[in-house]
Amino acid sequence: MNKIIIDIDHTFAPFLIYEAVRELYGIEATIEDSTGWEWYKKFGLTEKEFYRAVDLAHKNLWTTRPYPYAVEAVNEWAKKIPIIFATHREPHNICYIAEWLGSFGVNYHGVYCAMGGKECLFNAGDIVIDDKPDTLQTAWNGGCLPASLEWPWNSQTKEMLDIYIPLCKDWVELKEKVDEWI
Repeated sequence: MNKIIIDIDHTFAPFLIYEAVRELYGIEATIEDSTGWEWYKKFGLTEKEFYRAVDLAHKNLWTTRPYPYAVEAVNEWAKKIPIIFATHREPHNICYIAEWLGSFGVNYHGVYCAMGGKECLFNAGDIVIDDKPDTLQTAWNGGCLPASLEWPWNSQTKEMLDIYIPLCKDWVELKEKVDEWI
């Protein structure tokens, strides 16, 4: 394995998008409403309104903590293989993300922030941990080993993509799967 690329939102830590939608628009959306990548449309939100909520959720990252056992897993992997955190954010957020990761004692080798895809980081042999089905498919097609936590929007990944991707219930299970690969 070359490196592990880890997404942040809904992968390493909670993404406060539902709280942001509630705060901005008074809409009581929950994670169970997220059965597809464009779930916000069923609430009548435009793409622009949704990305306004995404921006607010990104700003509120500082109020979240990584998922249980995520820091311990990443720190153990970082002793064996480079760890890159990659996220869909403006590049100026790199310092903010690095400071947030540092506040939890996370060991890693890089942070990548871009509004485009993080797929440019993928090389055959990488491990990619993400929650987005399209990203998982791209990783698989590029010779990477993709894995994810299971969420309503990716729970049908095997049927949607016709590939096997481990969908784990928590970071304990995710670590066990990734440990098999490194």
